[in-house]
Amino acid sequence: MSHSQSHEVWRHTLGDLLRRTAARLPGKTAVICGDVTWTYAELDRIVNRFANGLAALGVVPGERVAIVSRNSHAFVVLRFALARLGAVLVPINFMLNADEVAYVLRHAGARLLAVGPDFVELASAAVGRDTAVERMLWLPGEAASAPPAGMLAFDAVLGDSDAAPAVELDNRALAQIIYTSGTESLPKGAMLTHEAVLWEYVSCILEGEIRESDRILHALPLYHCAQLDVFLGPAVYVGATNVITGAPTPDNILALLSRHHLTSFFAPPSVWIALLRSPRFAEADLSALAKGYYGASIMPVEVLRELAAQLPAVRLWNFYGQTEIAPLATVLRPEDQLRKAGSDLSGDVRVALRQRSACCLWRGHAADPEPGGCRRSGAGDIFARVEPVARIRRRPGRPRGVAAGRGSQPRHRLLTVRRRQDAERAGTGRDSASIAVPGSRKGGPELG
Repeated sequence: MSHSQSHEVWRHTLGDLLRRTAARLPGKTAVICGDVTWTYAELDRIVNRFANGLAALGVVPGERVAIVSRNSHAFVVLRFALARLGAVLVPINFMLNADEVAYVLRHAGARLLAVGPDFVELASAAVGRDTAVERMLWLPGEAASAPPAGMLAFDAVLGDSDAAPAVELDNRALAQIIYTSGTESLPKGAMLTHEAVLWEYVSCILEGEIRESDRILHALPLYHCAQLDVFLGPAVYVGATNVITGAPTPDNILALLSRHHLTSFFAPPSVWIALLRSPRFAEADLSALAKGYYGASIMPVEVLRELAAQLPAVRLWNFYGQTEIAPLATVLRPEDQLRKAGSDLSGDVRVALRQRSACCLWRGHAADPEPGGCRRSGAGDIFARVEPVARIRRRPGRPRGVAAGRGSQPRHRLLTVRRRQDAERAGTGRDSASIAVPGSRKGGPELG
């Protein structure tokens, strides 16, 4: 075995994750989106072709490639093609305005912007606002459409060769820059490595019981780390079947759950409530649905009880986390939904510990795989130390080619909690006014 072959055997990046699943389950359906259906073997080959096409355009390891698009099969291809090249995915919230999109493009230093059919006008306006973007790449959406004149088309970029690109990759290389919402200040980019994201996938798979037999609906935006890295990535890891939609309306969600006999679905409580209130809920065939997930806010107790009555076979999980930690932090499991309603946790911090790149404190007692590796906090706090999971990109003018994370700050977050009468933990969210960075403490308005 040559050195390069030996390195590939032991290497474990996001691109290798798909390669291994395709080798293990070549004929299994991987992606369904509109009229497109691909097996894992077909997805793997298309990802290689797209990666080779991007390389021919000059995309190199470390290159930042941004995307403004609804969910689609092409979004999935771009995600894994960039990983194969060692390039960096920069997903952008498509609900931002042109000035806000332009800020992210400038801050990330993106030269290539992939655009979905609904956002050509937004992207064009943003690119013209003092960004470094040199090319725009059109991605097909869930419904059939044609690329606009003057924009690179997805099919035209596909290379002739479906062999994997010959690129030296490293587990600890930068995989993606996920921008925070910017509710307290301008958005900051959380720089996440392949290793960090993949360890987080392990937590999702084990705590969320994500299985090869799952048929999962991905309806919430893939630009957000929750759908991208808590569900899509882990689903590809285990070889589940993924139904992709860019239309998260109650009627469309119910139709897809019924038509494809889907077993798993994630949405915030507001979407679950909208499903229950939809006139089509009663006629939808949800008999296959077995696992439901929610996040972003606590599920009201009345809704938990209504879901249990309407969908008695569905087990629910509450996933809580932060962009900077890739993002899963804590899990409220099905058996605790009513017993600990309003909580974020099912009694321990094993999720963070499994990821090897975070530590948590409860009442000042460290729970860290490396003793002394994280600072102590006051009673009642859970402190997530996320270095080397993420670093925050701070300087818009950073020279191209600088190694991932160099010159930026490791990210630390303080999660505030409150005591319950049963002496168990219940999360109350981020402490936006107290964020610890080595050597200093910065307020929310400064770091966001």
